Amino acid sequence: MSKRIIMFGELLLRLNPEGFGRLVQADRLQVFYTGGEANAGAALVGWGREVSLVSRVPEHELGQACLNFMRRYGLDTRHVQRGGERLGLFFLETGASQRQSKIIYDRRDSAFTGYCDDQVAWADLFAGAGWFHFAGTAAAAAERLRPLLARA
Repeated sequence: MSKRIIMFGELLLRLNPEGFGRLVQADRLQVFYTGGEANAGAALVGWGREVSLVSRVPEHELGQACLNFMRRYGLDTRHVQRGGERLGLFFLETGASQRQSKIIYDRRDSAFTGYCDDQVAWADLFAGAGWFHFAGTAAAAAERLRPLLARA
């Protein structure tokens, strides 16, 4: 199998209180960029695999910061489209002792939901790749992505 893996999914902005703080008590939040496929991709890079991300982020400073963060972990971001108004985001309250972690998502109308494959040469993208990965959340993010995934 080729070393290169293609990961298709939404890149997200995660905001969380420091440590085990509660959202209702926080007066500042930590910023991280993440996503299920990005997290798995970063782990695969750590195990010596080449990983390309396929996604869409806004063409402003938050989108650029997200791409810069992904590159820190060795992820190839050349196939991430630019456009849309906003990154999907979520708020994480890390659990402590008997209190469970809590996540609040805000992903409606994110840049990723506008991903378009009109300009994507799938054959070129997949050249030399041995695996194409996407999760059900990619198909659930927007109905218009389902036929795109079938074409891919």
